[in-house]
Amino acid sequence: MKKALLFSFILILGIKVSAQKFDDGEMNKVHYTQNPTDYSIQKLSSYFIEFDGEIHNETEIKKNAVMPGFTLTDTKENAEFTIIIMESNFNSTKPVISKRETKIKNTEGAHARRLTYTYNSIVSATYNVNITLKDGTVLTSNFESSEKKKVSVSEDSPTRTRMVFYKNLEREKDNITVDAFNTAFAKLKESYCFVDKEVLSSFVSFRYKDFDYTELNRVAREGNGLITSKIDNNIEKIINQDIQIFQSELDKFDKSENSKSRINSKLKSGLLYNISLCYFYLGDFENSLKYLNLTSEINKKVQIHQANMINACKHNLKYKLI
Repeated sequence: MKKALLFSFILILGIKVSAQKFDDGEMNKVHYTQNPTDYSIQKLSSYFIEFDGEIHNETEIKKNAVMPGFTLTDTKENAEFTIIIMESNFNSTKPVISKRETKIKNTEGAHARRLTYTYNSIVSATYNVNITLKDGTVLTSNFESSEKKKVSVSEDSPTRTRMVFYKNLEREKDNITVDAFNTAFAKLKESYCFVDKEVLSSFVSFRYKDFDYTELNRVAREGNGLITSKIDNNIEKIINQDIQIFQSELDKFDKSENSKSRINSKLKSGLLYNISLCYFYLGDFENSLKYLNLTSEINKKVQIHQANMINACKHNLKYKLI
């Protein structure tokens, strides 16, 4: 594979768990690398950008056309594949001009009238991108995206309204073309590249009655500090040790379902969640998914982020390179 899976968490604050509920803590960004859905260009290394026809804001679009894990070449002859970019639609409607009169009081308190002039227009753009190999083979149907935006300006004089409107219109033309291209290109990258993604999550810390969870909470805090860094052999070793600590506590779960036990069903859920995060950081999506699926008693806020992690695991397992 062109790019090794790198994982880093920015996890600062934990979520404290009691027998009754999880106290909401701050959710933090958990970075991971999403697998491509198509590995057909992963043995290639270089690409060229080709524009098919007239393109608005070409310089900015080319700057954004970065394929993670591949090298952009200056000439098509030196590239192993070409990304073809086409602007299939670009339009700005003729401005609709209107005038509105409102009654006001001037500085002396006398009644007066104020005229407001408004220009309205709709700007739209559609972009298509695809990949073509050296032999002319087109790997994909077009990845397409369309964007539309209203441009509206209101001023107190027709001259100023017209001037500001056309200035804003040119800016929005540039913005909408880049937005449409970025969306189409993101679809292409997610199909063929290892893409950096993120979900929100946080480790769980523990607090219930007078039970002592000092060691568990130390491990959670330490883990939050360690995994803000890029994984290395030392961190990997410590995270694996943390999994064993969480698992040893999980083995003490009171199966009698006594809610007053030190490791009751609520705290069991927190331990499962912590283990799943450890595996997620290590890139072991199979075990991460296994423990996430076992985690049930979490409040609604955490369940949303739990679902995002589950989807990330399922995607990477479905499109795992064999």
